[in-house]
Amino acid sequence: MSNVKPKKRVFKFHDLYFKENGAHYRKYLPSYVRTALPKIGKKKYGKEFLSILNCDLPKTYCLGLPPRRVMEVCADMEEVVIKPDEGKNSWGVFGLKKIGNHRWYNIQEDKEYSTDSIVDLMSAVSDQGNVSPTWMAEELLIPPNGAYRPVEDIKIYAFYGQIALVLHKENIVRGGSNDAKYRWYNSHWTEVKTGKYERKRSDILAPPPDYCAYNSIAKRVSSYILKPFYRIDILNTNRGPMVGELTPWPGHPKGFSPEVSIDLASMWFRAQHRLIHDVSFELVDEQLNAYKKLNQLLLNNDESVGKC
Repeated sequence: MSNVKPKKRVFKFHDLYFKENGAHYRKYLPSYVRTALPKIGKKKYGKEFLSILNCDLPKTYCLGLPPRRVMEVCADMEEVVIKPDEGKNSWGVFGLKKIGNHRWYNIQEDKEYSTDSIVDLMSAVSDQGNVSPTWMAEELLIPPNGAYRPVEDIKIYAFYGQIALVLHKENIVRGGSNDAKYRWYNSHWTEVKTGKYERKRSDILAPPPDYCAYNSIAKRVSSYILKPFYRIDILNTNRGPMVGELTPWPGHPKGFSPEVSIDLASMWFRAQHRLIHDVSFELVDEQLNAYKKLNQLLLNNDESVGKC
C-alpha cells in the first residue's frame, strides 16, 4: 500500500460559488431569514434592505415598468438615471439631463437624444437579452466636482464584516462611447495587482479623501448579510458615499491571479466559519429584525416596493 498522502485540495475563489449554494448553515437560520436572504441580490429588494439599514441611497422614482412608461414618469424631471431592473455591470445605464422639450443629454455617451430615441434605445438593450425587459428610474448622482459625467464606482469585496479588496472604477466618456479604467486596492487602500484589468489600469484614480467612510459602510452592510461573501457597490458622489447596489457574486471571478484567488477563497472560508459561529450562538436582534422587516414586505406581495 502506498504511503503517499493525497494532496489537499486548494480552493480558489471561483470554486466557491456552487459551494455557497449548498451551505449547510442555512438550515439553522429562522425561516423568515431563509426566505428574505436570497432576495437581497435583486436590485429592488437590495435597496429595501439597505433602506432598512438606514444607508444613504439614491432616490428611486419607479421600477418594474416598460421603457415608454418610464420616460412618461420622467417627463417633468430635469435629470434622472434610467436602467434595467436587473442587468450586468453598467449595461443599459443612462444618466440623463434635460436640455429642451423632449430632449435629453446622455452623460454616459456625451450625446443628445429625443425621448422617442431613448425609448428605442432602451427597447434595443432589452431585446439583446442581457438585461430585464422592465426598467427603473432613480436620482441622478454626480461626482464630487459637480460635473455632469458618470460617477466613480467603489466596489468593495466584503466577507461578512471584513474587507479583502477594493475595485475603483472610472467610467470614461469618449467620442460618443463609454469605457472604463480601474485600480485595485487592499483593505488599507494601498494599490495592489490582482491579475484583472491590468491593461485597463488608471493612472489618474486615487483613493477618495474619505476612504475610511467607504470601509465603514461596507463592513457594516456586509455584517448584516448572512453569507460569506457579498460585494458592496458604493458611488463616489457630491453628496458623499452612496450605496448603489449589492452584488452577490461579481462577474468573471476566474480572472484573478492564482495567488489572489486563493487568498480570496481563504477569506471566504474564514467568513463562513464566523458565520456558522454567529448563526449557532450570536446572531443579534438588530440583524434578525432587518430580515423580519424585509420578509414582511415579501409577505405583503411587495405592494410597497418600487411604486412610482
